Amino acid sequence: MSFQKYMLFMFLMTTIAWGAWAMVLFDIDPTATGWVGPGFFYLTLFVAMTGSLSLIGTWLRTRREEPGETLFRQVRIAFRHAVMLSGVGVVSLLLAANHALTWLVWLGVLAIVGIVEYVFLVIRDSRRA
Repeated sequence: MSFQKYMLFMFLMTTIAWGAWAMVLFDIDPTATGWVGPGFFYLTLFVAMTGSLSLIGTWLRTRREEPGETLFRQVRIAFRHAVMLSGVGVVSLLLAANHALTWLVWLGVLAIVGIVEYVFLVIRDSRRA
């Protein structure tokens, strides 16, 4: 798949994901559906945020091309960061909805994301050696 086709496909799927999130937001009553309504809310929000952040991250990364970096690597890194940032956003909303979000818990979530990113960087560096 070419880079342009990937970006178009990702844009279309992200648009669909935002549409699905809007449907869940306006058409599902969370009090009547038990855990399913809020579950779909957080799932569709996560997917839509991941798509949007991945597109933005890929666009920003390709603007500052580094020598030796392939487009595939740029897309992979942008997608990984998008998943982690979306995860932080959705987990923060979920904790806030359950009155469990404090600054200390939020710092813990950020620390976990930082550790995960560090592991990815260590694995990448070990493959280069």
